[in-house]
Amino acid sequence: MSLVDVYDTETAQWSTISLNTPRGAPRLLDLGETTAIIGGLSGDLQYLSRAVDYVSADLKISNATIPSAYPQFGVAVSDRDCGIGLFTSGYQNNKPGERFNDFQPSNQSTLFVANDSSASFSQAPAFPSPRWGAGGAASNGLFAIGGGHLFGDGTTEPLTTVLDRVDLFSASTGQWSSTPLKLSVPRDYPMVQAIGDYIVFVGGSDVSKDFDILDTKSGSFIQGLKHRPALYTLRTDAAAVTIDDCLMIIAGGLVNQGRNATASVELFDACRT
Repeated sequence: MSLVDVYDTETAQWSTISLNTPRGAPRLLDLGETTAIIGGLSGDLQYLSRAVDYVSADLKISNATIPSAYPQFGVAVSDRDCGIGLFTSGYQNNKPGERFNDFQPSNQSTLFVANDSSASFSQAPAFPSPRWGAGGAASNGLFAIGGGHLFGDGTTEPLTTVLDRVDLFSASTGQWSSTPLKLSVPRDYPMVQAIGDYIVFVGGSDVSKDFDILDTKSGSFIQGLKHRPALYTLRTDAAAVTIDDCLMIIAGGLVNQGRNATASVELFDACRT
């Protein structure tokens, strides 16, 4: 589908625009005055789309194509204040156009930068640790991609290994850090949100309710908290959103005792005053 529904909070009215390339489940980057709509499921033998649509604040739309040999379904992370976004990690199709796909973890990274009423992109250094199921967020020009999993053969190595690795990309240097950080526990498909100067990793674990809090000013995780923030309800597959530096975690499934759904909504109060 190519339809985009747009809600104007000033007029309280809906309108619609159309993407140049129809696709499902695209990724979004908020670049300030421009939104980049990237990739998605193409519905053809490519399976994954290389298309990019830029939507300006006045709803004008332009398009581009990422010139990659292997279309990618990546993690989209944006720093709105800096007007910079990163499309990286996730997975790619190593046999585009063929009858049978070959999906593998992707090391491709594309950097998006806002300019006037549109944006441009360029190839960024390769993601240093390709894996499935990572999550990410950004603040102060520091992009953090953490957690995820790798598949093994199930014989000499575990069938699935959940990871505690966090990779950092600096918009100022245009480079990935050579020294990855570690989460307090391995997390798969974690919820990751930026709250002010901090990036929070939570969920994605069946053993810990605790938050991991990355200070983007120092580039390190906060240690030694007497009262570490934690979920009240252990869960996975929840929705998360940050509004005015308040983190809301919504619904999801209980990890323990099967995968029963929960209607719980939790608010992490880190609001600015």
